[in-house]
Amino acid sequence: MKTSESGVTFIMSKESLCLTSYQDVAGNWTVGYGHMGSPAAPGVTITQTEAIKMLRADIEPVEKFINEKLMINDQNKFDALVSLIFNIGIGNFSKSLTCSLIKADPRNPAIAFEWIEFISSGGKGTGGFCFADSMN
Repeated sequence: MKTSESGVTFIMSKESLCLTSYQDVAGNWTVGYGHMGSPAAPGVTITQTEAIKMLRADIEPVEKFINEKLMINDQNKFDALVSLIFNIGIGNFSKSLTCSLIKADPRNPAIAFEWIEFISSGGKGTGGFCFADSMN
């Protein structure tokens, strides 16, 4: 599966678009919709079209991970997972209880409770696709 257009648009709406490279809080050079690595470097400016291309390239490994490890066949669930994993990273997600629950049974209601840990900050929801909402 691939991320739907609405999934890509959602990610774009939640990520800040920066056409000029900047250093994130960890000191990583970043540009576009959260892209790290080349061409992000001091003084680099890109176009919005380039930012979209980089975002699509950045989500390809996430799509591959989901297709190979989680085998989700529902577009809404797939898009929700791409959004989440794009933000927290494949490594962090693959070590999570949420990942283990999804691998065991993607319809397990406990996923909704674990998902909240990722989309909440200090008890305040940050929004986003919700895997649990797409279970119905």
